[in-house]
Amino acid sequence: MKASKQLLKLVNLQEKKFYELLHSFYPRDYSVISKANDEMAILLTTKYSFTAREYLSGTQLNGWEIPSEWILHKFTLKMDEIELFNENSQGITISEHSPNTSIYLDYKELVKGINVGESDALPWDWRNLYRHKNDRQWSLAMSRNNFSRLKKDARYHLEISSFASERTMKVLVRDSNRALKPTILINAHNDHPRQFNDDLSGVIASILIQEILKEIHLKFNVKTLIGPEHYGPMFFLNSDFAENEIEKSEEVNFFSGCVILASIADGGLMKLQQSFNEKSTLNFVASKLFNHKGFEIFKFRQLHGNDEIIFECPPYRIPTITLTRFPFLNYHTTADVPSKHAWDSIKHAIIVTLEILLEFELQETYSWRKKGLQKYDSPDTRSLFKPAHAPNLNSDFDHLIDSKWNELMNSVPMMLDLGLSTEQIAGEFQLNPGDVSLYLNEFETKGIIKRRYQA
Repeated sequence: MKASKQLLKLVNLQEKKFYELLHSFYPRDYSVISKANDEMAILLTTKYSFTAREYLSGTQLNGWEIPSEWILHKFTLKMDEIELFNENSQGITISEHSPNTSIYLDYKELVKGINVGESDALPWDWRNLYRHKNDRQWSLAMSRNNFSRLKKDARYHLEISSFASERTMKVLVRDSNRALKPTILINAHNDHPRQFNDDLSGVIASILIQEILKEIHLKFNVKTLIGPEHYGPMFFLNSDFAENEIEKSEEVNFFSGCVILASIADGGLMKLQQSFNEKSTLNFVASKLFNHKGFEIFKFRQLHGNDEIIFECPPYRIPTITLTRFPFLNYHTTADVPSKHAWDSIKHAIIVTLEILLEFELQETYSWRKKGLQKYDSPDTRSLFKPAHAPNLNSDFDHLIDSKWNELMNSVPMMLDLGLSTEQIAGEFQLNPGDVSLYLNEFETKGIIKRRYQA
């Protein structure tokens, strides 16, 4: 399956913007809250039609608390009272949110808090971002060359001094057409410092997809959501659902699915990680596309751990798929830099995402309008009735075909409520999709079901 010439043209036109965004965003010290995140928000709200949702540090939700911005003031590591490293040293970093510390350590105690990179690449220790503030631990990252300077019989003095700066966490949102329902989310996170593939590749791709969608008029809204991993989607969904409670009650599936773009510029072939509900329409069309292309498919959370657990968690239950090239060599290290083929890889990921959206648009999906079961053999709905085989009574009955239609008739309310499309329902009963579409059109004509979205 090749992308259409029109689609390729629209994507190719974004190459210049890709390099502009890359120049603006990389390399920067992103976090849950930081100056770099604020500057990204300014650019996206002024030039790319995003809006910024803001959440104060210290705000809590289900035991999660948005941290303050952490700023290192001073760092020294002395060996036998001789300074080896300070905050200006190359090849060493202090993990964000390391607590203020002044302690003496022997070699064994010191190395427990040191993460050693391969060659000059320094690993990023992200754990304090997700620990309770009382449980945070100091941590250093060192190049292998710097680590070799430590002596096993020496005594060490470690000092870390930092302060908090009050900013707000920014969650950046843009809709392709807010007036339409339902909505497909595209998510990328922006809290990894000085790393390109994970996570700026997904951020830039999601921005460019919105630019392309100005020229592709889908029958549903696409909402791009850029924010810090876990915190951004969690606090956004909590506030967004509270604001749209009436709207939610009218349309249970306000969000029909989410596509996470994570580490899409480096690694192997594109991979799909499926949603928890593998029968979701979004998962169905993505799996069909990936099977056709011969790409690998993984079940929920079996390849990559990310924000899918936020979107999929009740009460939201948003079916969430992940497009990724994970694993890749320089994951969570300072060696995660843009490669020469970064644009080609991101362009391919954008095309795949748009193909999924276009295929999703072709799927007929309905919602059940009535309260409870309808009587199908009433005079005004008799065309909907598909009789079951009555043993010893029906002499003229194609048991195999008619029983499938009878089973489908009795399953329509539940299958539509699960969000299954006409093509999926036809596949479940091994019936012709065109025949099933005509049958569901009769339900629609009778006012029993309604389309979830229309042109």
